[in-house]
Amino acid sequence: MRGREAGPIIASRLEADLRVRFPDVTVRWAPDEDEPSWRVFYVSEPNNSWGPTSIWADDDDELDDDEVEKLLVDVAENVADNLWPDEATDPWPVCPEHGDHPLAIGVIRGRACWHCRRDGSIAIPIGTLAELVR
Repeated sequence: MRGREAGPIIASRLEADLRVRFPDVTVRWAPDEDEPSWRVFYVSEPNNSWGPTSIWADDDDELDDDEVEKLLVDVAENVADNLWPDEATDPWPVCPEHGDHPLAIGVIRGRACWHCRRDGSIAIPIGTLAELVR
């Protein structure tokens, strides 16, 4: 898959999960404002830009399925570590089984997931978190 195809898929999967907690958030994949040949994921709400994260250089980069999942993990980790509004005081998403800790981010069984470090059976593919809330 080319980067120009993977970028919007990654953005929509992460945005779907972020909207569970931040209903008006958008994640978009666009040219970098400082280096137009690069592509960046931007996270924002209507009156608040969280900022950019995870840059790569070329729309024509070939990414296999594993690389797409790894890039999604990278983007999600960067958002959680660097852009998250309440990371220190209100971690999210919380483990649906234990309820007392946030889920980690990683590739589990070939998919980018929110997962529990205590129980390896808890792995929620990024982009499907809303299904738990329904």
